[in-house]
Amino acid sequence: MTAGKGSREPSRIGCIIALALILVPGIVSSVLRGPVGEDWPFAILYGVLLAVPFGYLALEGARNWMPWIVAIALTACFWGALIGSSIFSARHHTGVYFGMGLVMLASPIIVTFSAWAAVRSTKDR
Repeated sequence: MTAGKGSREPSRIGCIIALALILVPGIVSSVLRGPVGEDWPFAILYGVLLAVPFGYLALEGARNWMPWIVAIALTACFWGALIGSSIFSARHHTGVYFGMGLVMLASPIIVTFSAWAAVRSTKDR
């Protein structure tokens, strides 16, 4: 089977990175709080939320750095906001900020769309 014009092969390194990112929240949680225990399904869910945009870029075969930088920057912003709201709620005993949980559920869609737009803008060049 021959590849069509403009088709790209998925990035192997990007796929490995995306698969490894699935484990990052569980590893970080176990380092900071001890064994994950019964929270492992949530750690895997957070890992999937973290890895989705990078998996898209890997499967798209994005070779340009711009889409990867966009995905990294937006992911860092979302996860930084989550960590910041967690620290704030722990210090001020305000409880869980439910809105941040909803934002984190939407974050892979937002980051993946932004990465898609960056891929499209770099292909036009």
